[in-house]
Amino acid sequence: REHYAQQHKNILDAISDRDAVQAELAMRAHIEDVARSLLDPRG
Repeated sequence: REHYAQQHKNILDAISDRDAVQAELAMRAHIEDVARSLLDPRG
């Protein structure tokens, strides 16, 4: 859970910095992590 909170902070920081490339990378990493945890029966 703390991991996701940090990922959200990274996304918001990139947006605040107007760094579209970093925001996209952070968002893609977050989405991949969430999808992985939802699809993996072990969590």
